[in-house]
Amino acid sequence: RDVRPHVYFVQFCIVFTVIGPFGVFKISNFKMDAVWVAVVVIVLFIVSVSYVIHSWEKVDIRQTGSWAVVTGATDGIGKSFCHELAELGMNVVLVSRNVDKLQTCAKEIEETFGVATKIIQADFTSLDKEMYARIRRELDDLDVGVLVNNVGINLIHPDYFHVLDERHDETFQNLINCNITSAVNMTRFVLSGMVERRRGLIINVSSVFAQIPAPFNGLYSASKSFLAKFSNDLALEYKTFGIHVHLLRTGFVVTKLSDVEGIFGFVPDPKTYVKSALKQTAFSRDSDGYFGHWLTRMVFMALWAVVPFIMDPVMKALMSSARQKRIVKCEKCLREKSIPIAATPWKWSKNSINRVTNKET
Repeated sequence: RDVRPHVYFVQFCIVFTVIGPFGVFKISNFKMDAVWVAVVVIVLFIVSVSYVIHSWEKVDIRQTGSWAVVTGATDGIGKSFCHELAELGMNVVLVSRNVDKLQTCAKEIEETFGVATKIIQADFTSLDKEMYARIRRELDDLDVGVLVNNVGINLIHPDYFHVLDERHDETFQNLINCNITSAVNMTRFVLSGMVERRRGLIINVSSVFAQIPAPFNGLYSASKSFLAKFSNDLALEYKTFGIHVHLLRTGFVVTKLSDVEGIFGFVPDPKTYVKSALKQTAFSRDSDGYFGHWLTRMVFMALWAVVPFIMDPVMKALMSSARQKRIVKCEKCLREKSIPIAATPWKWSKNSINRVTNKET
């Protein structure tokens, strides 16, 4: 289900609950104020219940098939998905770039959970037709019940779009290939079999950045927005075939990709996150996977609905801070001295160079 109409309605309710009685209608009578608020709350409750009921789809993961396919399977969220699905008794196909890691992870899963594994080496930043043909052949004869489109890359570091083009132009196509094309092709490869068997679960790992503004991360956020639309439409298309398509909006998780430290209740480790996410996956069409992520997203969206003029600069400042921390780790940028450390993208200042040099030494 496309959640945007509900999101817009929630925003409408928040704004008019706050300013309606005192601003637009200038109602001074306390009873009328109370009635206004009550009406908005009741309607909001009805819409929320309706959304929950219509998106409630119980899925028994164990009954979807004997094999689970996970991309980006050797680290972070992908690795945890492999372990959790194996714990449910499913055989696992691990798809990733590094053969040594694939072999190590597969052996660990076989020894720990007693299930079969299969490894497929693939570099999804490539559009190699032979690579995709090989993946398809490897999956053709398997009873694939679960596909987790987890693989993804971020920008080298957050930055102004035109500046990345000057120094990291290869990033753009690589990110599109890995974050979008891989999900489309992997879904193509397993969907026909799921339709024939009338069962299956596809989990597309998106990001909270698909719903909230994320300056300096535009291309990454847009690639995750694609997965949101792709998932919602496929869910409607294939519901009658017994296939459940789930959109997973991840917030910050302690992984190499996010480069953040854990915060109890809000930034979990991959194992904790995936355990929570699989429970939500079985009951709904889209989720944040973790209560702390849902709460964070709702707070941000509520604030944007009420005070966008404050949230816009605040979010840009937060993303700019993340950009500053990451850009000083980019050897190519420091070597070329052509991408700014300072906030402005048009001038490389001597002070910035000195700060970086001192920090490195």
